Amino acid sequence: MESLTILVGFDALGNLLSDAGVPLPGDVLGMLLLLVALVTGRISLPRVEPSAQYLLQSLPLWFVPLIIGVLSLGPLLQRHMVLLMVSVVAGSWTSLLAAGGITAWLEGMEAHHP
Repeated sequence: MESLTILVGFDALGNLLSDAGVPLPGDVLGMLLLLVALVTGRISLPRVEPSAQYLLQSLPLWFVPLIIGVLSLGPLLQRHMVLLMVSVVAGSWTSLLAAGGITAWLEGMEAHHP
């Protein structure tokens, strides 16, 4: 029960910060705050691991409504399939190239400042 309380607490804190004006979604803020707490040792992994494992194991169930919704849009998706595929491929390549470029830039920065 403690592990779920911690996870929900970080989610709520992230949502509060987002509502207060931080320009990130509350769930993302909560996860970032949890990451910082874990990395700095404020919270140990065994304290949150039981609920995290349960949530990860049940994660596929959360996608069932989304999949059913997408399947109900079959005719619409078929009409725009070419545009959707071009968007997905272009978006994926753009993300990969940006990530590779940023990684190369950071490695270059690290080489100049060891």
